[in-house]
Amino acid sequence: IEFDGTILIETDDAGEDYIDETLFIGDSNTVRMVNMGYASLDNTLAAVSMGIQDVTGSACMNFQGYGYIKVPRAVKLMQPKRIIITYGTNNAYETADTFIQWYDAALDAIEAEWPYADIIINAVPPVAKPRSYPAITMKTIDEFNLRLAQLAKERGCLFLNSSEALKGADGYAKSGYMENDQPH
Repeated sequence: IEFDGTILIETDDAGEDYIDETLFIGDSNTVRMVNMGYASLDNTLAAVSMGIQDVTGSACMNFQGYGYIKVPRAVKLMQPKRIIITYGTNNAYETADTFIQWYDAALDAIEAEWPYADIIINAVPPVAKPRSYPAITMKTIDEFNLRLAQLAKERGCLFLNSSEALKGADGYAKSGYMENDQPH
């Protein structure tokens, strides 16, 4: 009830047009969406090892004719109808307060450049129970996701709780969903 109207509910498949009109922004988990054919370079701004702070702090997107630019400027150039933004795995070493401050600043910067897109904040994906990065904990990810849902509510955005769909009964990522390095 606390997040009614904020957390997206499951609906029928909206089709390829929905995907084509959506810009996916994120880290290596988003890069993998392109590698697996679920998104394309035409509708993705993502980089391996990227954290939410890099949205405003790094000129990390290479655009022909512009060189390396920051994510908010790239969003303006791409002019999407909606944005699904997914960060957090690479930020799991930070406090939840710092993470949310950086996320809020990133959203401010994106909205300042392109206020016409609907923004959907996606949950930080779960990690496997046995993993090569033990410092990335489900406790931190669960806290981040609760705080992201609160941020979405405060900002009038939507929250996609994809993490719950990817978890097994033990609260960690379902084993069949993970690659060998196991944070992905």
